[in-house]
Amino acid sequence: SIMSIMLEDGEQIGRFKVRGHMQELGLISKQPGSHTYKKQQCSGQTFRIF
Repeated sequence: SIMSIMLEDGEQIGRFKVRGHMQELGLISKQPGSHTYKKQQCSGQTFRIF
């Protein structure tokens, strides 16, 4: 993240300051979404255990 990079460089900055700078520069953070699984269809068969 930008915050961790700046901390490595010796800069003291918080997430809200980073957020403000990102808005000024027009940067947008995009995170990957969660995986969606296909819904399983029921075949209508029932099984009996004897």
